[in-house]
Amino acid sequence: MNRFVSSRVTPFLLALLTVGVSSPPTTHAETRCTAPVDFHRFIVSWDTLGTFLTDDYNEGLNRGFSPYPFPGPMKIAVPPEPGWTPVAGQGLQPLYRFRIVQGSRTYFGFFNGFASGPGYYFEKVAGYTLPGFGQFGGVPLHAWYSQSYGYFYTQGFYETPLNTSPSSLGFTDHFYPAYMPDGASYCWNSPPPACSDPEGEQFCNDTGGIWNPSNCTCSYPPPDCEFGAEPGVGETGKDGAVRPRCL
Repeated sequence: MNRFVSSRVTPFLLALLTVGVSSPPTTHAETRCTAPVDFHRFIVSWDTLGTFLTDDYNEGLNRGFSPYPFPGPMKIAVPPEPGWTPVAGQGLQPLYRFRIVQGSRTYFGFFNGFASGPGYYFEKVAGYTLPGFGQFGGVPLHAWYSQSYGYFYTQGFYETPLNTSPSSLGFTDHFYPAYMPDGASYCWNSPPPACSDPEGEQFCNDTGGIWNPSNCTCSYPPPDCEFGAEPGVGETGKDGAVRPRCL
């Protein structure tokens, strides 16, 4: 019985012998270490309180908030450029900033995980902090919550909202969403550089492949096959076309 490779399958086999077995270009991430930066505190409104935290002092001023400095230094780790990620093992985790709107009142929440709820609007990752159990050191970021005033953030174990009795303003202790980094520096990995392989991309397209520009690889759909065809691989199917048998 004659067996031969169909011309319909040939590009797929050629691809396996060429692009399919090649590896994407080797890239090496750059590592850079930077010092944590100042983390500033603002009062959103003296009538409804709320605290706004940012590494950009002008951001708070431009939003019309009132500076309300922490009693001592507070820092946050920020990557040197967008897309850089923390080197593993330092304990760094993102601190998510949400704007929370309840009726006519707006305040802000800072969480170590992604939050959701009525009136919650994600704004940005405020920076990177250390876990809220202190196992990597750092300075505690203390969260308080009031049904009337929303979240209020203080420093350490002893500062209270407006330095008064929390219960007098209806605040309850929500403990420590994060510890603020106090190390000399923290290290970051650069994002992988974009790859470029015009010849590989052209060959992939010419042979019916699907090109992935993020890692310069080519994938191929399985060749046509025929369910229930008695002829074996490479033999003529019911319509006279040569195709492999479905397995």
